[in-house]
Amino acid sequence: MRLKKIALRGMIILAAIIALCILFAGTLRSLTTPKVEFAEVKNGKLENIVEMTGNVVFPDKEDFTIAVPDEISVTVEKILVSTGEHVTADSTLMKAKVTDYEKKLAELKEKYDKARDELDAWERKNGDIRLTNNEKQWMAAYEKERDAVTREQNLRISLMAQFNLTDAADLTDELIQGVIDGKIIEDYTEWKKVREEMTAAKKELKSLERYAVADDVWSILQTRNDKQKEMADAEAKMMELRKLQNTVETIKAPHEGYVVAIKASRETPLVGDKAEVIQITPEGKGPVLRVMLKDKKNQPVNVQKGAALTIPVSDWQKVDAKVTALGVDKNGDKYADAALTDKILGEFGNVSVMIKKGDIKVKMITRAKDSTQLIEASAVRTDGTTRYVFLGVAEEAPLGGTRIVVQKKELQDVLGESEKYVSVAEGTIDSGKKVLFHEDRVINEKDTVMKYE
Repeated sequence: MRLKKIALRGMIILAAIIALCILFAGTLRSLTTPKVEFAEVKNGKLENIVEMTGNVVFPDKEDFTIAVPDEISVTVEKILVSTGEHVTADSTLMKAKVTDYEKKLAELKEKYDKARDELDAWERKNGDIRLTNNEKQWMAAYEKERDAVTREQNLRISLMAQFNLTDAADLTDELIQGVIDGKIIEDYTEWKKVREEMTAAKKELKSLERYAVADDVWSILQTRNDKQKEMADAEAKMMELRKLQNTVETIKAPHEGYVVAIKASRETPLVGDKAEVIQITPEGKGPVLRVMLKDKKNQPVNVQKGAALTIPVSDWQKVDAKVTALGVDKNGDKYADAALTDKILGEFGNVSVMIKKGDIKVKMITRAKDSTQLIEASAVRTDGTTRYVFLGVAEEAPLGGTRIVVQKKELQDVLGESEKYVSVAEGTIDSGKKVLFHEDRVINEKDTVMKYE
C-alpha cells in the first residue's frame, strides 16, 4: 500500500514536470520566434491616387486703362475690389480725383478770362477792319499750313528721338519693319499722314499768295486769332478736366469679368494716355484651376482631356473637377486646366479665397484596364535590384503539428504600383500561400515564424 502511494506521488510529480517543460517550451518558442502579419493579396484592377497641386490662373486677360491728358494726373483714393473678384459692368472699382482739380480749373478759368478781356479790347480798337473773301481764304490756308507744320514737326522729333536719329531722311518704312511697339507704329503712320497734309497745305497756301493780307493788317489780325485760340484752348481744357473728374470720381468696370490684377495704387498717380487701372478677363471668360502635371515626387503625370479630378476641400469634404484643356507653360512644364464650376466656387467661397489659399491639392484616380494580382505595397521588399516578397509556407514541425517557414519569392514582372498596392501578373502568388510583413524582428528565408496573436 505504501509503495502504491509513493508510485502515485512520483507519477504526479513527473506529470507536473512534463507540463512545466511543455509550458516553458511554448513560452520560449513564443519569445524566440519572429512574429508576422499576413498581407492582403487579392485580384483586381490597380487603382492609383496621384496627388498634384494647382493654382487659380486667368488664361485670358486684358488691360483696362483711362486716358489722362498731359500735365494732369489722377490720384486714387479708394480701391474697392480685390484680385479674383467677379464684377459687372456697373461695379465700382475705385474712387479717385484729378490731382489739384480745383487749382487747375481756376488757372484755366483765369487764362480764359484774360484772353477774353484782351479780345474785347482788340474788338473795340480794330473792329472796323474788314477782309475780302479771297483774303479770308488766304488766312484760312495760312492757319491750316501752320498747324500741319507744327504737328509734323512734333511727331518727327518724337520718332527721331525714339530711334536716336539725327537726320529725318533716315526715318523710313524699312526702319519701322520689325518694330513691335504699337505706339511707335501708330505714331509713324500718323506722321506720314500729317506729312502729306502739310504738303497739300503748303501747295494750297502758295496758290493763294496773290491774296495775302498786308503785313500790318496781318499782324493786327493775328493778335485777334491768337486770343481766340487761347480762349478755345482754355475752354477745351476746362471741359476735358471736368469730364475727367466726373469719370474718375467713380471708376466703373468696363464689362462683366474677373479682376485679374489691380494695377493702380494710392501711392502712385495715374498718368498718360493709357494709365492702367486693372487687368480684367474678357467678357464671358473666367479663371481656371491650373494643375501642374507632376506628382509629389516630381515625376511626370499623364492626363487626358476630360479626365476626372478630385479637390479635397477639408478632411471630410471633396469636390469633383474635370480637365478642360492641356498645355505647356513658358518653362516647358506640362499642365492641365480644370474649369472652376459653381460647385467648386461654392465649396471654397469664391475665386479670391482660392487665390489667397495658394497651392491647392488635387487628386486623380487612375484604374488599370486589366485585372491583376494586388499585393499590399508595404509587404514588397527590394535588395536594390530585385523586388520580392516573403511567403509563409506551412510545414510539419519536427515534434508534430505545423509550423510557418519563410520562403523568398521574386517578383519577375511588376506591372504597376500605388501607395497601397503593387500589381503583378495573376498567379504570381499561389493560392493558399501567405505574404508576410510587419515582422517584429529581421527575418530571412527558411526562418520559422508565427502569426501575431
